[in-house]
Amino acid sequence: MLRRTVYLVMLSILTMATALPVSARTFNIELIIFKRNHPQSSPEYWDQSQQQLKIAPKYWLLSPVLNCQGQTCLKNSPLSTIPTIIDGSGWPKLSAVQVQVLPSSQFKLNNLWQRLTNSSRYTPMLHIAWRQDIHSPNRAVYLGIIAGKHLDANQVNPSQGPFWELQGGIKISLQHYLYIDSKLLLTEPNPAAAQDDSSDSVVKTSNDGEDLTNSPEMQSPPPALLSYKFDQKRRVRSGEIHYFDHPKFGMIIQIRKIDSNK
Repeated sequence: MLRRTVYLVMLSILTMATALPVSARTFNIELIIFKRNHPQSSPEYWDQSQQQLKIAPKYWLLSPVLNCQGQTCLKNSPLSTIPTIIDGSGWPKLSAVQVQVLPSSQFKLNNLWQRLTNSSRYTPMLHIAWRQDIHSPNRAVYLGIIAGKHLDANQVNPSQGPFWELQGGIKISLQHYLYIDSKLLLTEPNPAAAQDDSSDSVVKTSNDGEDLTNSPEMQSPPPALLSYKFDQKRRVRSGEIHYFDHPKFGMIIQIRKIDSNK
């Protein structure tokens, strides 16, 4: 009877330990985002003028330099272009989520950044690193990312955006393995819209000479901007360098475990 009681007590303890959530651990995350100067052809990603991200990050990594919080970081900015290299020296911590943007002196992926910079095939957009307490999936939150140029307010949806050339969020969680959930949106001017503006004064006719200028087909101008969605998830290990691909742009990320007492 005693042996059975001891067994049941031990089983109960093991069951409780298994059910406990993984405690937060501290990591350094380094991120590089770049555009392709000669995009790959992939119809899956083209003609996406109405793309939107179904996330609304509450915390934005660049909020200290933009002097803003929440969604106001998107609409109102003292900067017209985000610096490509983010040096977080002296920046305050985002204490609500225990996130600290790091000085550029702590970058470990400088060789990759330099290779992208020296290549005619790519345009580097963002190089940033931050320290973060990473939690279990049910406690993890998206950290807002913005890069590139602030878009013309006359060309975007005033309530939904997008408002930046690149915007979105990255969520990293820990459950035995590390998990990266990245949702980004790249928005660029539509070349077809520029061509349409330049031909406004030209009378458009059909093959038999009929004036088509006022036809319904000609009254819908192409959108001024095109957006391309990036929505990728991956399970990773700390220390590994991971490359996330897309026909228009790409992302390189490394998560490095650190001593939480440092």
